[in-house]
Amino acid sequence: GIESERGVVITSVASGSAADRAGLAPGMIVLEVDREKVDDVEAFSAAIKKTGEDDDRALLLVKTEKGSRFVVIKRS
Repeated sequence: GIESERGVVITSVASGSAADRAGLAPGMIVLEVDREKVDDVEAFSAAIKKTGEDDDRALLLVKTEKGSRFVVIKRS
């Protein structure tokens, strides 16, 4: 698996969801939401909620087995 000292591990992705359309998959680790570090599920949820107030998209920094990359999630 992927090792990380921080972040939130994706455990499941609903088929057809915004995360699925963006290419996210179980085992990936979300390190940042809109350039804010997330170290736990609470921080991730708060960052996603804050993003939803300003925009219908979120920029995630995701760690995969091949390295880290940015992914844009569009809600709708």
